[in-house]
Amino acid sequence: MTNYGSNDVMAGVLASPPRQSPVGLTRGRVRVQHGTFQIPAGLLINEYIILFRLPTVARILTLFTQWDDLGGTMTLQLGLYDAHENISDSPTVRDFDLFDVAGAGSAAVASVDQRFATLNHNTTGQMLWELLGLTADPGGDYDVVVTFTAATTPITGADYSWRCTYIVD
Repeated sequence: MTNYGSNDVMAGVLASPPRQSPVGLTRGRVRVQHGTFQIPAGLLINEYIILFRLPTVARILTLFTQWDDLGGTMTLQLGLYDAHENISDSPTVRDFDLFDVAGAGSAAVASVDQRFATLNHNTTGQMLWELLGLTADPGGDYDVVVTFTAATTPITGADYSWRCTYIVD
């Protein structure tokens, strides 16, 4: 009987002799970053808030976001910027809507996994640098940033929460 692996990981396990699979795809430790912050009233268009930092080799499993009623109308974009130490510097945008929140309007949004909002299932297991379409790992870190765009009415403030699970092993 012929055995078929469902992917490269299982093909390696079933090979004769077996091949070691990348630890980040089979036995990596899951890490979590999470938090909540208050979106200030009167936030301006194209202002951004850095949520957390991940290494370029992170493999995001889930990226849940949610927020309260904004009290105004604004579009939120969730993406990656080059990590920078001085927050007064203008960061280099890698992809401002890689994890497109698709959240426009004032209504509260329940917890939604943004990991696959714009990235399809074929990107499962890819590292951040691969999700950006790069051909090699540049090393370093990326900031995961929410940017507020296209305000049609001023917001009055709200709570914004996130939870990201990822593997770096």
